[in-house]
Amino acid sequence: MNSELSARIAAATAQLTSFRRGDAAFIHDQSPMPNYGSWSLVLAEALSNLLSQLDAETGPHLRTDSSEAVSPDGSAALRPADLGLVLDALDVAADYKRDRAATCPDCDASPADLCGTCEWRLQQADEYDALAEKIRRPQ
Repeated sequence: MNSELSARIAAATAQLTSFRRGDAAFIHDQSPMPNYGSWSLVLAEALSNLLSQLDAETGPHLRTDSSEAVSPDGSAALRPADLGLVLDALDVAADYKRDRAATCPDCDASPADLCGTCEWRLQQADEYDALAEKIRRPQ
C-alpha cells in the first residue's frame, strides 16, 4: 500500500470517527443535533477520495464491465475489500433510523407511541440489518 492510499484511508477513518462521536454525543448527551446533510457530503467526499485512489492502484472497485463481476440479472458485484465499507454504511444507516425514531416528537404525541414515519424508519433499520447479515454470512 502506497503512502497516498494510507493517507486517504487515515483521512476517511478520521472523518467517520468524528461523525460517529458527534452522532453519539447527540444521542446520549443531548448535544446539539449534528447537521446530517453536511456530514453526508463530508463522508461522501472522503469515500470518493479513498475509492479514487484505490481505483488508481487496483482498478475500479464497482465493476460493471466484466462478465465475472456482473450476474446474469445485470447487477454489479463489489470486490471483497469494499464489503467492509458497505457493512459500515448499513450499520450507520440502521443506527440513524433507530435514533431518529427514538427522538421523534410525533411518536410522543401518538396514542400508539409510534408514528407512521417511525414505523417505516424502524422497518428500514431492520431491513438494513438483515441485508448486512446476509452479506456477512452468504448462503
